[in-house]
Amino acid sequence: MTAQCPTCHGRGEVPDARVCALAGCGREFVWQDDGRGRSRPRGDAIYCSRSCKHAAAMRTYRSRKAA
Repeated sequence: MTAQCPTCHGRGEVPDARVCALAGCGREFVWQDDGRGRSRPRGDAIYCSRSCKHAAAMRTYRSRKAA
């Protein structure tokens, strides 16, 4: 945690920036974008968006199915 959240009125901290875990994305992010804006940001996510999370899930599903 590095800085105070500007919209949390001093009740939260902004997490450190991370890199998306999806191979080929590599985008740096702080909060996961989830389609609903920032109403429920995820600070513990490993993917930058729900679409990256879904792409990774489909990739592992297809590899399991092919095996």
